[in-house]
Amino acid sequence: MDTPEVPENINDVPPSHRSEYIIQRKKEEAEALKQCKANWQIATRKRAINAQENNKKSDNVEIPPKKGAEGKNSRNKPRAPKDNPEAVLIKPVEDRSYTDILKSLKNNVKLEKTEIAIHSIRKTTAGAVLLEIGKGGKKAEFCESIKETLKEIATVKDLRPQATIEIRDLDCLTDEEEVITAIRSATQNPTAEMKVHVTKANSREQCRAFVKMAITDVKSILEKSRIKVGWTICRVKLRADVKRCFKCFGVGHVQANCTGPDRKGQGLCIRCGEKGRKFNECTKPPKCCLCLNEGLIARSWIN
Repeated sequence: MDTPEVPENINDVPPSHRSEYIIQRKKEEAEALKQCKANWQIATRKRAINAQENNKKSDNVEIPPKKGAEGKNSRNKPRAPKDNPEAVLIKPVEDRSYTDILKSLKNNVKLEKTEIAIHSIRKTTAGAVLLEIGKGGKKAEFCESIKETLKEIATVKDLRPQATIEIRDLDCLTDEEEVITAIRSATQNPTAEMKVHVTKANSREQCRAFVKMAITDVKSILEKSRIKVGWTICRVKLRADVKRCFKCFGVGHVQANCTGPDRKGQGLCIRCGEKGRKFNECTKPPKCCLCLNEGLIARSWIN
């Protein structure tokens, strides 16, 4: 004999049989819950068995470490600057040419004594001789021998790779001397040369400092990721150097390769974008004339 179907809605049950209907529904719900728990336990056991088998297979497999996961704070550690070759720039006087300087160098300067390895010799856009040299050797003696050889026919400049770092979280009373003292102490280089620009304080009375110095000193600062300036332990990051053209005021190229309009020749100031003043003499707030022409917020950052 078939079991009569139980109505879905209690309103379909006669009032005299509603108590039996409620008891029947509770039994069905309890049976369904029991079956659900049993199915869940079976699935859990299967997953545990599969996990054990996978662990046994992967016991002898070497998992390569994630890139940059050398330490706990590797993600927060600032990236180091690229190593650029050291160089010597030799600029001839007006009545001397590039070939004159190069002939004089090859005939009179002895590389064997200074143990210098020259990687490249090329002419700059200004007509100067640029010698790119490798690491090691007696660079100071090499520069002195060039100066002694060329004397008054050229000027010699020792070019060392540099990079710029940004120091944040400085208090509003921090000055350039305090930053220089902190960096020389952190790098343990009391004679380190650098250019420091401290910004004006923001609404929180905090400021930033941009420091341009030798790459060797920059790397030692970035390895620590923080530096103590005055009372504050400040965050440090490497600042990307963007090429800026002082002819058209654009970015991504320099004046020697510029094909844009000569805004410098028109007498415009690269800081405020107005006529009648030079960048070094400008005291107006920064305003980018390029952004103004494009309808963007006319702000710029020049240091």
